[in-house]
Amino acid sequence: MIFRGLAGGAIEDLSFQGCALDEEKSQAIGEELPNIRTTLKKADFKRNSEISAAGWKWLLRGLAGGAIEDLSFYECFLDEEKSQAIGEELLNLRMTLKKANFSCEHRISAAGWKMLLRGLAGGAIEDLSFSDCFLDEENKSANWMRRR
Repeated sequence: MIFRGLAGGAIEDLSFQGCALDEEKSQAIGEELPNIRTTLKKADFKRNSEISAAGWKWLLRGLAGGAIEDLSFYECFLDEEKSQAIGEELLNLRMTLKKANFSCEHRISAAGWKMLLRGLAGGAIEDLSFSDCFLDEENKSANWMRRR
């Protein structure tokens, strides 16, 4: 409902930082994001640990085909299942997405990192943040990115 009031406007930046989003809330938001995706450039999901893999799919699908340039997953407690879901949806955002923040993500396996980064490969990404991710040798080997 909130986003319907914003439709047709020029909103560029949304922050859901610490909003306790879950799957149900993510679905509701994801269904409304297409109303503002043509102008929305930044979405901050920082500290939303209860979003399920399905919830991430709803949110990111709502941004597909839009102008999104900057996404933050800072301290969202991503795991392999969530990473796979996000990676699959990043494929639809990679041509506009320039910046992604995965800082403070301690639960992602090497396979999870690989899935996330594959979703960005060949796109417009310029800035990736992995601060405080405690990457070990296994995870470091998964962090590859081919230059265009």
